[in-house]
Amino acid sequence: MEKRKDYKDEFVMIDADHNTLGEGPYKVRIDGWWDDINGGVGWGSDQFSGNPAVLWYAFRTGIKGGVPWDDEVLYGHITDDDRHGLGILFHETEIIDEGN
Repeated sequence: MEKRKDYKDEFVMIDADHNTLGEGPYKVRIDGWWDDINGGVGWGSDQFSGNPAVLWYAFRTGIKGGVPWDDEVLYGHITDDDRHGLGILFHETEIIDEGN
């Protein structure tokens, strides 16, 4: 298996519309890969069925389409203006710019 990039504490721009916040893109500080944060358990596990970030990710990517259905999912916090600190799950393919 190919080693995944370590994004921890990086700032990236993501193209991930969040209906409660308005249209993206959003600047996000990455905490890490979702399955690493949760002891190897992926975002689709029943263990997280009530987790708001997981529910919103499933809803948002289902509506958006075109997002791979795998565990290349990162967790971070939106750092834009008045939305500061909101946790969000997003797929690695939704990163549109690194190093911001």
